Amino acid sequence: GLTQHVELYTTAVSACQEENGSRQGLADLDRALEVYNCMQRQGVAPDKKFFAALIAVAGKADRLHQAFEILTDVAAERLWPGATICSALIHSCLVNQQYALARQVYDLCAAKGVYPELSQFNRLMDWYAGERRFGDVVSLLTDMTQRAMRTPNLNTYRVLLNACQRADQGALAFEVFALMKANKVPVLQEKKDVGSQQSLSILPMH
Repeated sequence: GLTQHVELYTTAVSACQEENGSRQGLADLDRALEVYNCMQRQGVAPDKKFFAALIAVAGKADRLHQAFEILTDVAAERLWPGATICSALIHSCLVNQQYALARQVYDLCAAKGVYPELSQFNRLMDWYAGERRFGDVVSLLTDMTQRAMRTPNLNTYRVLLNACQRADQGALAFEVFALMKANKVPVLQEKKDVGSQQSLSILPMH
């Protein structure tokens, strides 16, 4: 029957992100865990998308420690934490303003060849741009395009323009803007420091 479809449970858990429950503005993790328990009683095996949704609820519920505890269940199901779960963990860290922890999660996953979805690359780079850490923006951008093979979207360009502005990289800002107008897909990579300046080289994709 319908109770045997993991997608339905995933949808139910995702809906808990919008539930306030007894705490205004927070997701309802307790209800999400009830869905998980019901799913287990029905003998339905969770998949990566389900766990990612559960982690996202935990993060939005301000219960970051439980987001990481869910990884134990992921391992018990013999699932490899791919991009979906990696992204959910990073997002949970970011919504709880645990930026250094988000980067640690990123580095641990990247060391295993696992990279987050484009949205989380954008969020990490956006935070670095706000902190005027241009080198970290460049480093993540290199990973995003060269290793994770993610294609920049309009939000990526917005982040890059913001980073260029805050780092006083006016020439690069015009270059990024020109790419946006031309609607091209760039490959950007870090160059060596020249004095106090850093730059991006933009190469066409083949």
